[in-house]
Amino acid sequence: AGYLPQNVPLQIICYLPQEREFLPWHAASRSLYQLDKLLDRTEDYSLFSDFVLKQVASKYHKMGWPLALTEGSIIQASYQTEELQREVIMLACSFGNKDCHRQAVSLISDWISSNKN
Repeated sequence: AGYLPQNVPLQIICYLPQEREFLPWHAASRSLYQLDKLLDRTEDYSLFSDFVLKQVASKYHKMGWPLALTEGSIIQASYQTEELQREVIMLACSFGNKDCHRQAVSLISDWISSNKN
């Protein structure tokens, strides 16, 4: 816990799975990305990234990715919900969530094969 900046104590990170609002997730993710850079090539990195993945996993699986309707339009959600979903997806993919990586690759492949700009 000695690596954690003062503005994001361990208790806050452990609380994240219960948090429902975008701004606390956004603040935490900014600090987590800073820690990611600091710990990237250290022996403690795998402990750190596994810890972050564990905190993000339940929210990621609960929120998932934006759903497309059969007509191709996206289900509308509130701005805050969309931003929270985006933040959680970015954290999950950045810290190595395999399901997140598969979904991202699938969406990129679909986009490329659709030949749209």
